[in-house]
Amino acid sequence: MDIANKAGIYHIISDLAAHGIAVLMICDEIEEAWYQSHRILVMKQGELTHSFLPDSSTQQQIAEVVNG
Repeated sequence: MDIANKAGIYHIISDLAAHGIAVLMICDEIEEAWYQSHRILVMKQGELTHSFLPDSSTQQQIAEVVNG
């Protein structure tokens, strides 16, 4: 997906969230998830293992959990 399409999708997601609608985004890019999310959940082998709030965590902390 090109940058313009991603920007359009992110705009729609932001509008939905601003209206109180929950949005579940599945993403394999930590930076993208960190910038676009209010909460990041990490799953391994079908189990929820960690929860992060981007305001109080770093991309490095998330990467260590994902890659560790």
